[in-house]
Amino acid sequence: MSWPGTENLRKLAKLKGWGFEELQTYLEGKVPLRSLSVQQLLAEVRSLPFEDAVRVAKVALETIAARETLGKGYSYPPENIDLQAG
Repeated sequence: MSWPGTENLRKLAKLKGWGFEELQTYLEGKVPLRSLSVQQLLAEVRSLPFEDAVRVAKVALETIAARETLGKGYSYPPENIDLQAG
């Protein structure tokens, strides 16, 4: 198996909203460090318009359910969750 080139990995990281180092961490099977603290994230969610807050809540609940089902061996983000769906 061959890995994509560095430039393609940088593009992938950007698409996911991560830095290159965060993507490397993810590819090593570890959860990347968050760029926002939980308090900052909660403040962001509280400032969202209603429709966007509903989407965040939906993804949060789906993520919790997936983690509960998969146990400690989960990977995030689950590929079947559509972050753009309303």
